[in-house]
Amino acid sequence: ALLASRFDAITLLKNDVEGCEHEVLRGAQRLLAAAPPTFVQVEMNWHHLFTGTTLRMLAAHLPGYRLLQLVPYGRGYVPRDVNDAWSNMFAFTNFVFVRRDIRLPGLT
Repeated sequence: ALLASRFDAITLLKNDVEGCEHEVLRGAQRLLAAAPPTFVQVEMNWHHLFTGTTLRMLAAHLPGYRLLQLVPYGRGYVPRDVNDAWSNMFAFTNFVFVRRDIRLPGLT
């Protein structure tokens, strides 16, 4: 809570720790509750196979967020379901969890 008290708001929490995102989010629970970031970005890759981490596990630490896959080459984003096996492909891809109160073009 000490860290959260130093900020009015956190816009982006980038979490790219090669398969240990679950541990980072678990350790950041007080910060996430005190100052929920607008966006939480994670990268999924083959490291997650070794740690057994899935998007569903990450989403459990982020209630009130929806998942988007960032599409390369300026093509934007695609909504994803954390429970869908196709969303949990262990390929080099970036995802962003977005607070549900944030309105983005093309999303309802």
